[in-house]
Amino acid sequence: MRKRAFLAVIALAAITAVVSASSSFSAPAKSGAALSNTGKQYSIWFVDGFSFVPAWQVMEKQFKQEVAKLGDKATIVGMSALDPAKMVSDMDQAIANHANAILFCDVNPATFKAEIAKARAAGIIVVTIGCVDTLSNYSIGTDNVAYGRFAADVVGKALHGAGQVGFDGTTRSTPNQVLQVKGFKQEAAAKYPGLKVVAWEEGNGNTATDQKVITAMLEGYPGIKAVVCITSTCPPAAQASLSAAGKKPGGLLFLGIDHDPATIAGIKSGWVSETIAQCWFDSGPFAVDLMHGALAGHPNSKQSWAMPTQVVTKQQLPYAGCPAKLIPTVTP
Repeated sequence: MRKRAFLAVIALAAITAVVSASSSFSAPAKSGAALSNTGKQYSIWFVDGFSFVPAWQVMEKQFKQEVAKLGDKATIVGMSALDPAKMVSDMDQAIANHANAILFCDVNPATFKAEIAKARAAGIIVVTIGCVDTLSNYSIGTDNVAYGRFAADVVGKALHGAGQVGFDGTTRSTPNQVLQVKGFKQEAAAKYPGLKVVAWEEGNGNTATDQKVITAMLEGYPGIKAVVCITSTCPPAAQASLSAAGKKPGGLLFLGIDHDPATIAGIKSGWVSETIAQCWFDSGPFAVDLMHGALAGHPNSKQSWAMPTQVVTKQQLPYAGCPAKLIPTVTP
């Protein structure tokens, strides 16, 4: 049931076993001057390809608050559906408007390579968040292979090491999701050989499509014991898809991703077993601080930050997001 592949919602996650060592995720400390109001107002843009996703809307709000706190000017460009070509066009507009910094998600490095180079050549600080690359000034995201391994541990322990597993993602060619499935299979082979990945469906970044493909997956593989979401549009599809396949809440392990309100509601109702919350969703202010610091003459020597995650179960509700101690800072 392949759909026509297109670049769409990335489903991200990260390393977890070391979250307690939060200092390892912190940026090297800078002086307070790195974050002071310099008297010069910088123009900082957020080209948000996922502004239709609630968690990204929260990030936009945090972005605006941090930019205002530093005395800079925020410009947010959103869209109703992911459109990489429009993102490139919006970044062009930011360059034309003499932006000092641009925040965005590099959903596919090949698509944005030239645009990133163009912006950097114009002296613009470029930061990618929720996506990992080595092309931008700074990259805040996740180690996707490590995320896949962690997801395998969650599933392996819950199923006592054996059972059929199905994935629901955006497309089977979405770069970060390819790495997540790779990591899952690696960990399963090493520690849970009884876990067998039997399906990998494509929701194309649309919850209605996710509902259809998950239902079909469960009907085609009635022995599946776990559904693993690797796209943020998957968890909201849990109730409809499981019900259509004749399942009840808790009838199988439904592992979500992220901590959008719909996902948390699914955990509360029992249709989503648990989810893996990604702390980079709470790192918008950190991204702003990195940009402002670099513009103020205090660039950070580190390029990439692999963000921690948290497993959220019903027992942990209400969930307020990742604690501040897990978010990097650029000040002591």
